[in-house]
Amino acid sequence: MRFKLICVTIAVLLAFSCIPASVSASSSELPDPVLVAFGDSIAAAGKWQTAFRALSGESVLNAGVGGNTSSDGLKRIASDVKNKKPDVVFIGFGTNDASIDMDRYVPVEKCAENLKSMVEKVREYGATPILITPPPIVDKPYLTRHNEEPFLPYGGPNGLLAYYALAVRKTASELNVPVADVNAAFLTRNYASLISDGVHPTDAGYKIYGEVIYKAYLKATAGDINLDGQMRSVDYMLLKRSLLNTYSMTKAQSNRADLNGNGRVEGSDYMLLKRVILKTYDYDRGVPKESDFVSTVYANLIPDSREADDMASNTKELQSCVDRVSQSGGGTVILPSGTFYFSTQGMNARQYEDYVCMPKNNVLVKGQGTSTVLKPVGNTQGGLDMFYFNEYADSGFKNPKYLINADFRDFVIDSELTHAARYTSAGKGFMFNLFRDCDFDSIICRNTDGTGFGVDCPINCTITNCEAYGCGKAGNRSSYGASGFGIGTGYAENESILIDNCYAEGNMKFGFFFEHQGRFSPSAYRAQKLGSCVVSNCTAKNNYNDFGGELALDLTYVNCVVPEDTTSVSAIAFRQHSIRCTLENMDVRVKFSDVTDPEQYYYVPVYWAVNHGITTGIGDSLFGITGLCTKGQALTFLYRIAGMPGELILGNGSEGQFYTDPLNWAVKNGIAAAGAEEEMKESCSRTEFITYLWKYAGSPDAEGSNAPAVNWALSVGLMDTVMETNILRKDAVTLLYRYFGSGNFD
Repeated sequence: MRFKLICVTIAVLLAFSCIPASVSASSSELPDPVLVAFGDSIAAAGKWQTAFRALSGESVLNAGVGGNTSSDGLKRIASDVKNKKPDVVFIGFGTNDASIDMDRYVPVEKCAENLKSMVEKVREYGATPILITPPPIVDKPYLTRHNEEPFLPYGGPNGLLAYYALAVRKTASELNVPVADVNAAFLTRNYASLISDGVHPTDAGYKIYGEVIYKAYLKATAGDINLDGQMRSVDYMLLKRSLLNTYSMTKAQSNRADLNGNGRVEGSDYMLLKRVILKTYDYDRGVPKESDFVSTVYANLIPDSREADDMASNTKELQSCVDRVSQSGGGTVILPSGTFYFSTQGMNARQYEDYVCMPKNNVLVKGQGTSTVLKPVGNTQGGLDMFYFNEYADSGFKNPKYLINADFRDFVIDSELTHAARYTSAGKGFMFNLFRDCDFDSIICRNTDGTGFGVDCPINCTITNCEAYGCGKAGNRSSYGASGFGIGTGYAENESILIDNCYAEGNMKFGFFFEHQGRFSPSAYRAQKLGSCVVSNCTAKNNYNDFGGELALDLTYVNCVVPEDTTSVSAIAFRQHSIRCTLENMDVRVKFSDVTDPEQYYYVPVYWAVNHGITTGIGDSLFGITGLCTKGQALTFLYRIAGMPGELILGNGSEGQFYTDPLNWAVKNGIAAAGAEEEMKESCSRTEFITYLWKYAGSPDAEGSNAPAVNWALSVGLMDTVMETNILRKDAVTLLYRYFGSGNFD
């Protein structure tokens, strides 16, 4: 489910946010960066490049010339650097400048001036400069080629070189340029063993040299994922698209995206980068810190009071703070610690549901963690949402206005004091429709009348580290919504969202589910495909259904867990013509009372099938190992293995039977015969099951005296004998496991 700061304005950010995100997951969209080593023979991209490339995944062009001083470098920088159109230039001079016994000698003051000029020119070229301090000199071998006397006032050659290293550091500090302090890194070691001839590093020395340069490079470019010299909205969009699996970053890009420095790219890196660019975070020497960098408003809320005037005051104050920050160009609304009660602000434009606060663009609403509790209060006709945005529906589906860059983190919504006279699916913690670049982090929703996180039609959005408990309290198990996390889709084909490291427990219907809004308004929601909808590293238990969807499409559940003690009826459930929904590395720990002996041949196949969403039990903690497998079940197993293909069917129509979509798919692909509807409830024989599987495999040829499908099954090891009986459920999943679980599927 991971600096050099040049922040952009909100206007630029908004301009970029309008760029479609439905692009291929390819890192080839960005050209390879041009890195140039500019200096003397030591700084040239020689042996240290190996260590640098191993860490960064990038190569370095050599623009080093042996014997060069900083004065020589200044003369040739245009021809040797500018023409390469660099993105980053490593500047390393000083060792030859310090040759006080030779005509090429450059005084340290002049060397500093030359370095400043080179930095300015590199910046004019649109590249990032990084200065390198020269490694120490080992006096004895050095003096075999040099006259010792001029160096004596400085304590020897290395004593003089120390002034040049200091000049590089001072220049870097004055010009705010990253410095790769090779000199300091060598001095903390037995540096004589790292220098071969008095000046040039050994192989081991160059390895350290490259590592030091890489660290400086990473600090200089962290957050600048596309390496254009600026940390801009394009960078955090690339990072988010990587998390959403719509873009594949190179190793070097991933390194630059790892803002928190823990060795992996994750949601917290994205949140840091986005907040830096939106100027709700400052960044100091690679360590983020909270600051009043731009508009920050502290909400003056009244705690612990359910007096009508106080609740109305809290509602007014929260909306006022959000409005002020948005109008100022963006920033943060800080919520204090405490329990705060809110009354309704009124009903939405359709007079359908009530709400407390309408979020606005470019505003982060941030609490103090679980010590900040927001409690909406009221008996309403259709439900009371804590946060509400739905311009599209409120305008009669005429104005598809998106909520942009509205973020929420570190607080609790507890709706135990709300009550809807009738269930409408409203009464949510968050009720959004059409939102882009919005992120939820470390939010808890509980006891809502409707879905806790009930948000529809997201583009490039994330929900991370959030929890939902007891949501959907006003509904029942046949209600729409009434879940912990419920994501609607279907307005735009580039919709994408990542839900990562979240938890859902005890919600009325689903823990996590998706549904196409074309179920309810086919004329307003017509997208036939989606971008990337991924639920990863999440846990659900004690919901009616833990994971699933209703008219869901283009959805992936990956690395999610259903604990062994869940009381759910279905750990995984897809209904209402859901298509193209896959499960990867699921850990469904449901235990069946009739599948307890690991030594039984069907034990592993049963739990393999459950973890892959191929089948579930028959209820009452039973898998039904002795039950007969019907033809409808057999085709359903294959349909789910195939990734639930099919065509999107808009409108709120039921598929009739659980096998309706699988049968249609099977008929279309020649696996089952047309008109087989009446047979689907019949028991499936072993030969018929094998035949379905054989046709799914492409009807391959196999020698033998039996039917072609049976010959094939014997040849690939699915069975070793022919049995003319109806197949049991335990044997059906065993055959599937033998074919797909042995490498063809897993």
